[in-house]
Amino acid sequence: MSMVIFSARAEKNSCDGDFARAISSLAGGGEVSTLVYSHRMADRLSRLDPGRSTRKVISSGMDQQDLIYVYGVPPGFRRVNHQGQTVFRHYTRDAVDAIVASKSLRSGPRPFIDPSPHARLEYQDLTGSMFTTPNVKASELWMDLNDQADWVEFTLSEEVPVFWCKDKNYLLPMQKNYPDWIRREYDEYLRTGVSKSRLDVEFERLRTMGGMTPPQSMPIRIKRYQKNGVIRE
Repeated sequence: MSMVIFSARAEKNSCDGDFARAISSLAGGGEVSTLVYSHRMADRLSRLDPGRSTRKVISSGMDQQDLIYVYGVPPGFRRVNHQGQTVFRHYTRDAVDAIVASKSLRSGPRPFIDPSPHARLEYQDLTGSMFTTPNVKASELWMDLNDQADWVEFTLSEEVPVFWCKDKNYLLPMQKNYPDWIRREYDEYLRTGVSKSRLDVEFERLRTMGGMTPPQSMPIRIKRYQKNGVIRE
């Protein structure tokens, strides 16, 4: 299997030494790095036809949203050319300190979710870190946040793939951040071929993508952030 090693050149007036070293570290090592894995995911997502998908109803009820797993990508899904210059904004409930300290975005525990009053569509192929742009207020998103919510504004290396999902939502593709109990069950599935929690389909998809990785994160250049309603440069 051939592996592409991505360069990490410093961009003029935009990339400090720490950031360049962080990106460079993602292209090396014996394990499949986050950057390489993200590009593998991006290549796969780019081959999917927007709007063509299959759906699996997980739960349904008269007085609550239907939970539906979607395999595929939504209409209008596309890769964006951010060139390392576009400023994005990531809203968070309680992780702003960790993001600022690590100067990185960690993959989230859930896929991209497209909600409506009657259904919650969870796109199983769209995992990683989700964000929007600074002109989008928290109240415009489905996350039940107000405009005092914590956020971080940042740019990415031009080598990092980003996709527009739907309704002002962007995706940096990474493997989903699995809790420890699923990690243990995945190890058992590899030994026995059986998932006690009926996660066989997801585990098999993971296996074909190279297996479950440690929690993934991507370096970012932080421009400014808001915590407890106060903006800090």
